[in-house]
Amino acid sequence: MRKLAQALDCSPMGLYSYFVNKHDLLHALAQRDFAALADCFADAPSGDPVAALSELFGELARFAFEKPAQYRTMFMMPEAQPAEAAKSERAIYGDNPAFASGVDRVRACIEAGAFTGDAHAATTLLWTAVHGAIAAVMNFPAFPFGTPEGYVGRVVETMLLAFRARSVEPF
Repeated sequence: MRKLAQALDCSPMGLYSYFVNKHDLLHALAQRDFAALADCFADAPSGDPVAALSELFGELARFAFEKPAQYRTMFMMPEAQPAEAAKSERAIYGDNPAFASGVDRVRACIEAGAFTGDAHAATTLLWTAVHGAIAAVMNFPAFPFGTPEGYVGRVVETMLLAFRARSVEPF
């Protein structure tokens, strides 16, 4: 906090008038970036809901590779997450409008009959797989994944094929 205050040319106590502690500051930064990510998802392609869902995760990968520091804060820093241990689905969607957009697109796929099951569980599985692919590319840049976006696209394609073959049950 002292280094940040110095960079902002303010006193450390000045920061504490806005943020209770480092956790509070990181959470605020993550919330801002989740909203920015949700804005990237706002324009869903019309037509095929599966293509729209695939595009959402392509946008997530682009965001991650263009803004790696923000992505790491949002998804790889437990200190940036809400302090509550367990949350309802509704609270999760409120805290992370980007995830809520994913649930909406999965729900559209289910309504169109492209796959069956629980939208929240399917979105969580997809997000986890894509996040793992993004983290692998970020953390192992010398590994021969091919292009980062292409690799993430293959992970999404594989997950969507699995969802077409089998219903996704709730956790």
